[in-house]
Amino acid sequence: MKRLVASAALAIVLFVSPASGQVAAPAHYSTAKTQIGMLMSDAIAWEVIGRRFPMLVQSKAVASGMANRMTLRSLKRFKPAIFTETALAELDAEFAKIPGR
Repeated sequence: MKRLVASAALAIVLFVSPASGQVAAPAHYSTAKTQIGMLMSDAIAWEVIGRRFPMLVQSKAVASGMANRMTLRSLKRFKPAIFTETALAELDAEFAKIPGR
């Protein structure tokens, strides 16, 4: 019985331990690290983006999935006048306010 309890405890520790190889979810979304596809799947994050970058939300490239693996910060090279450092930093600050993200 003690062996069973010890084995179960070990299994639980390995399952929730960061050393088990599982990558911890980021504390919140990031314009530099979070892919657009993931942001699109979160209605709150997508609404925040839409307020700041409405043209992005309406983009056919985004709607088609072409940008799913890109980050918002990576769009800066295509549209530097729109995706400025200031705008992206402000968006990161808004992402930090989203609970549980």
